[in-house]
Formats: sequence, C-alpha cells, structure tokens
Amino acid sequence: MSRRDLKPAYTCGTYHRQGRAGCTSHHIRVDKLDEIVKGYVALVRENSAAMVERLNADLAREEEDVAETERSAANLEEVLADLQEELKATKRQRVRDIMKHPDQEAILEEPYDEPESDLPLKMENIPPAANCSG
Repeated sequence: MSRRDLKPAYTCGTYHRQGRAGCTSHHIRVDKLDEIVKGYVALVRENSAAMVERLNADLAREEEDVAETERSAANLEEVLADLQEELKATKRQRVRDIMKHPDQEAILEEPYDEPESDLPLKMENIPPAANCSG
C-alpha cells in the first residue's frame, strides 16, 4: 500500500480476492513484517549453528573412521602376507622332509595336510579389500 496518509504496508492477497471474508486484517505494516522476518531468520541462525556443530562433529568422526578402516585394511594385508608366507614355508618343509626320507612319504604327508588345508581357508576369510594381491 502506498498512500501518503498510510504507513508503508503490504495488502493481503486473500483480501483482494475474497474481501473481509477471506482476511479480516487485510494488511500488515512493513515494520511489523520486518520484525517477524528478522525474528524468524534469527531463530533459523540459532538452530543452524547447532546443526553445523553436529555436522562438523560427524565429519570429524568420519575422518577417524576412515583412518581406522585404512589401518584395519593394512593389518589385514599383513595377516594375509603372513599366511601366504606360512603356507609357502609349510610346502617347502614338506618337500624337504620327503626328499630326505622318500621311503616315509605317506607318514610325512599326514602332519602337513591339516595346516596346508587350513591356511587357504584362513586366507579366504580375509575380506576382499585386503585380499587384492592374491
């Protein structure tokens, strides 16, 4: 509304369409509207500050979780490498023992069968992310 005898104000759209039946106050002064909008913006700002703090805390925890995951993956890779080396050593020792005592091959096979069958199962149980080399 822009008349010289009235203070600056906005007229309600419902009042224009439906008259007093749609809106009894039919206008709002600019200063009152500014006060309401500023109060709402302040409320949003206060609530968003808490939300931003929560998001920052979540991001910090996420960085810690990523670091922990990377450490776990490195540990699993080390375990996998150790298991592979253990399997190779067991097979080498089996061959050495059989070469030394070829006549006792059947007896020497038995102590090596269980570790050689267990080690591949242990390697399969390591998650695929760490099991990228083998």
